[in-house]
Amino acid sequence: MDGMVRRLRVSGSGFAYDAVIGAPAREAIAEVRELLIRDVFAVFVDERVYSLHGEYMDGIFAGFEKYETCLVPQGEEHKSYARAEWALNWMLEKGLSRRSAVVAVGGGVTGDFAGFVAALYMRGVPVIHLPTTLLAMVDSSIGGKVAVNLAAGKNIAGAFHQP
Repeated sequence: MDGMVRRLRVSGSGFAYDAVIGAPAREAIAEVRELLIRDVFAVFVDERVYSLHGEYMDGIFAGFEKYETCLVPQGEEHKSYARAEWALNWMLEKGLSRRSAVVAVGGGVTGDFAGFVAALYMRGVPVIHLPTTLLAMVDSSIGGKVAVNLAAGKNIAGAFHQP
């Protein structure tokens, strides 16, 4: 990329949102700041990403009053309905409400997982994706397809929940 930040308008039947492309995470969060000025929001972050960039991430969100961080284990096996139920209970324990939002930081597994729990929590709260892999940039973060796996197969329990 040439260092330029671009906005791509994504729209469909009944939804529209901007995809911010080329922005470092700090700039991208500044672009959607109004979505995060809430009672509390949850940051679902890939464990590996957090182990490498946790200090940077904490700095990004330090300007917000209340947020909670939930580490998401790597691997498809952790994108499960049982783990989603655990995450929904975690969100409730942390005080998330209908006015809350979810931020997904990581690859496709994290994006699918965080989007799925955002779609289900209190009948849906906003989700913001900060994808860290090329696949997540073109797949799980755009289009609103969110899902978890069941024993019967991959992405069996899902929804469409636009970012």
